[in-house]
Amino acid sequence: SCMSLSVGEALRAARSQAGLTLRQAAGRLKADEATLSRYERGKVEPPLEIIAAATREYRSPLPMLAYLERALRVFREFAGAA
Repeated sequence: SCMSLSVGEALRAARSQAGLTLRQAAGRLKADEATLSRYERGKVEPPLEIIAAATREYRSPLPMLAYLERALRVFREFAGAA
């Protein structure tokens, strides 16, 4: 695969590239700052709404690409094609 970022890593990388602090990003994503931090650190799996909002607000495809790659991996495992 061309991407090796986890969803959390992609969220953090895209936020960093957008030049936003965790607090600023949480405001834009209408999310709790501590929760966004947990998403970025991979402690909690972010919902699709957060991924979509981050992709839009950060003007970056990274979060959605990482999310889709993960979904594809899960699908392949489920389908037994891994």
